[in-house]
Amino acid sequence: YLSAGTPLCTVGDSQRREAVLVVDQRDIEFVRTGASVRCQFDATGTRLWHGRVIESTAMRDADAPPEVAAAGQLALEAAPDGTRRPAADYFLVRVAIDDEASLLPIGALGQGRIDSGGQSLAARGLRFLSETFRMQSRER
Repeated sequence: YLSAGTPLCTVGDSQRREAVLVVDQRDIEFVRTGASVRCQFDATGTRLWHGRVIESTAMRDADAPPEVAAAGQLALEAAPDGTRRPAADYFLVRVAIDDEASLLPIGALGQGRIDSGGQSLAARGLRFLSETFRMQSRER
C-alpha cells in the first residue's frame, strides 16, 4: 500500500513547462513560430521567464481557458443559448518555457510579451488609424 501523498507516477516531463497565451485576432499577424517570449506569472512575483512560440491556433469557444475567464482577463458575452463565450476572436499561442521550469507552478496565471520584431512608424500609424476608425464604426 502507498501512504497518502506518495507520487504514483508523473505524466509528462516535470522539467518542462508550457504557457498558453491568449492573443487577440488583431495581433496574431505579428506572432511567429520560434519568436522569443517573456512571461511574468502572478505566483512568481517579478521574475521574468523566457520561452519561445511553439504554435498558434484559433480559439474555439470551448477552448477558452476557464482560469483566465474566471480571473476577468478575458472579455465574455452571453451567447443565445445562455452560456458565456469570448466577446472577440482570439488565438491560443503555446510557448515552451526555456528557464528552469520545475520552479514554475502548474496552472499559474500571468502575462506574456511576444517579440514581434520591429515595425516602421508608418506601419504603426496606419494600424492605429485603422483600429480607431474600426472601433468608431462598431459603436454606431
